Amino acid sequence: MTPFSTTSLAPDSPLFRGRQDDLAWLVQRCHAEVTAYIALYGGRQNGKTSLLLRLETALRPAMPVCRLDLQIIKGANATQAFAFVAKRIAENVPFAPDPRGVADGPGLHRFLSQALAEECVSRLVLILDEWGALPATTREALAHALRSIFDARHTIHALRKLLVIFSGGSELYDLIVSEASSLHSVCVDHYLSDLGQDEAVALIADGLVAAGLDAVLATGMGHAVYSRVAGHPYLTQRLGALLLEYQQRGQSLTEAAVLAAETRVRQGDTLLRRIRSDLRESGLLDAARRLISDPPRFTRLDDDMARLELIGLAKQTGEHWAARNLLLAEEFGGWLGVAVLPPPASRLIPPLIHIPAGPFLMGSSAADKLAESADKLAKSNEKLQHTLTLPDYWIGRTPITNAQFRPFVAGDGYTNHAYWTEAGWAWREEVQVNQPECWAEAKWNGDEQPVVGVSWFEAVAYCRWLSVQTGHEFRLPTEAEWEKAARGPDGRIWPWGDAWEAGRCNSKEAGIGKTTPVGHYPNGVSSYGLLDMAGNVWEWCATKLGKGYPYQFEDEWAEAYLAGEEGRILRGGAWNSEQKFVRGAYRVINFPRYRINLNGLRVVCHAPVGGEWRVMSGE
Repeated sequence: MTPFSTTSLAPDSPLFRGRQDDLAWLVQRCHAEVTAYIALYGGRQNGKTSLLLRLETALRPAMPVCRLDLQIIKGANATQAFAFVAKRIAENVPFAPDPRGVADGPGLHRFLSQALAEECVSRLVLILDEWGALPATTREALAHALRSIFDARHTIHALRKLLVIFSGGSELYDLIVSEASSLHSVCVDHYLSDLGQDEAVALIADGLVAAGLDAVLATGMGHAVYSRVAGHPYLTQRLGALLLEYQQRGQSLTEAAVLAAETRVRQGDTLLRRIRSDLRESGLLDAARRLISDPPRFTRLDDDMARLELIGLAKQTGEHWAARNLLLAEEFGGWLGVAVLPPPASRLIPPLIHIPAGPFLMGSSAADKLAESADKLAKSNEKLQHTLTLPDYWIGRTPITNAQFRPFVAGDGYTNHAYWTEAGWAWREEVQVNQPECWAEAKWNGDEQPVVGVSWFEAVAYCRWLSVQTGHEFRLPTEAEWEKAARGPDGRIWPWGDAWEAGRCNSKEAGIGKTTPVGHYPNGVSSYGLLDMAGNVWEWCATKLGKGYPYQFEDEWAEAYLAGEEGRILRGGAWNSEQKFVRGAYRVINFPRYRINLNGLRVVCHAPVGGEWRVMSGE
């Protein structure tokens, strides 16, 4: 079985990812009292049909389910559509009357009243999938009839057993949005979002691992794909299939392979053609230009933006509308002749350094203490030294500064539950945190000083917030990523080399007694070009307490890994740390709620940031 698919998935397909919350919501509505029909919205190839197939399986045999793929009668007139609906219902409802003769709304009304009068029928779920396959006049006739049947529930009790699920995009929206529309006020809306980060990354990684790729590289490819298409169900599967093709040809899977796959998609994929066609036919070309070049604040009262969402080009990002992902933004920005501007948050992050894929020496040498190459200050938890291979990644050249952290504090960083782990939110509620520990103290709050007084919980929330603001995934580094960036491939004891030299970092020996502006010690630069990797501020990593050596690879940004209150690793030492504590291999652990004027953070991402953000090479 191929590990990737760009068509609808069977209910039992292992390729089906995510949508568990959507499925649970639909199942609950199907079992509850019918107070409204359901409008299931999603752009083209957003996984609506795959979800409905799984819903159908979940509901049977508890109740009759009649799922109609309206593409079977594409272009049908109203008479043909009514006959098709009645025939299929009769096939699924026990003791249903003869459907022949049903050719209009009143006929469907009488037929359903009789079919649902049987005591053995407790509920009928009628799913009308691919609503856009019908002509507008046919859709209007069916919608008027179903609206009439919904209203008749109050006098004909049998019709209370009927729940209708409409599935579609902008064509369904037209039947619901205005007061004059056929289905206005009788439907509850449900919008399908893209796959979450964990789901999308696992989809790519599992598929490539099943085809024989190393798990570390496969997960790196998953993150690289996610950074470009942000969990778009079809595009994730499409890029996965192309990466698999490259692997089977013997090509190396790197960032260049992802970009090559993306180029093939942009050269003529049917999804992109359909979006272009929809934009022209709907008169939304100018709205698309506005979306890409100057995204407005989010509200579905903005009719043009709401329609772009249903076409599959727009989504909500924080408090604004945004292009659904970078691939679509760049493709349609180029086609429409508008620049894809970096979000305002582009000035929130430091320049990023590219750390190339490959091996490095992790941990401290167990060699004879008298050997020249041995780290004579090494602790037991840094041993044994071993070679570890990582995929490439991008890491902040400096720690996050107060200026970069300030919009998180001023915005919804401390009030939006979505950015926080469950344990982190519970802690925030318990102690009523709304800013870093040292935020109001002048000694620590210079714009270019690294932010301090942040717990691990706050550091995670900041990364998630930054990801939403920029549309690009940021996270805390793993312990391995941090160490490679600090020590280089050859395992230097300090970023600059194996010999301690005063004046290369802000440690206790410097005698400054507080944090210094980031980059204050350019002669302390690492081999990859990173600054402040020794001293100034301890930096939180994603890694949990208890990680032994040799270091075992796992996804340390997965939701399950981030859960709970286990201790987490900090690296790098701070302004009050002695030289032995600012070594690149030194490991320290603290509780995730720990806040002090020594602790800060640095961000990492799995793919380069587009637009005008500065990206540097560490190669």
